[in-house]
Amino acid sequence: MATYALSEREMVLALQSDVRMVLGFYLGEEIDMEIPEMHSEIWDEMYALVQRVNSTKELRGVLKKLLAIPRGHAKTTLIKLAVVLFLRYSKLSFCAYVSNTGPIAHNAIKDIIEFFLCENETNLYGNGVVESKSVAEMTYILSIRVPGQAKAKRVILKAFGQGTQMRGTIIENRRPDLLIYDDIESRETLESEVLQPRLDAWALGTALKAMARKGVCIFIGNMLGDTSLLARISKDPAW
Repeated sequence: MATYALSEREMVLALQSDVRMVLGFYLGEEIDMEIPEMHSEIWDEMYALVQRVNSTKELRGVLKKLLAIPRGHAKTTLIKLAVVLFLRYSKLSFCAYVSNTGPIAHNAIKDIIEFFLCENETNLYGNGVVESKSVAEMTYILSIRVPGQAKAKRVILKAFGQGTQMRGTIIENRRPDLLIYDDIESRETLESEVLQPRLDAWALGTALKAMARKGVCIFIGNMLGDTSLLARISKDPAW
């Protein structure tokens, strides 16, 4: 079988646009299945968003993207890698990561940091550094290397559980400009006449209002039913 060596520039470009390259680079031997075409389609959507963010004509307000993905398709892994993509290759620099509970979101943030600090990253981009962290507040500040930029980029990652206080979140004079909703719904909320409306109001109101004036909000989850928040906003052209 023929083998091909990529130049550093080709590798950097591939790690933006080719999901197979991304998964192999960050997960390596952990990949034990054929990568489905759906993953490529999702990654193409993420890469297109990065390009829109970097276009001064496109980024007016908050860009929204909804991804409904069945269980067992590594959607959380993909969205964590997408955070790496956005923070390194777009103007965005402050990720608020929201899951059903704070500890779940915190674990996702820690995985993202591990991606930034892994050996392959260091070899290609240079050393990333955790400048500060607060485990209690689930907040981390990193300096990461960006190809073509002499100065390191300072990025912020903060975890939230759904329904928690987000308004007024300002760190280093910045508000979150990348908001990730990852599986914020559950059967419990869906079946409750109290919890579901409360979640709707928080996700589509309070949490969104905590964002910077320009940014990206991605809602990723399972289609739990026709009355779920994900199912209902799927009919909204804004998503």
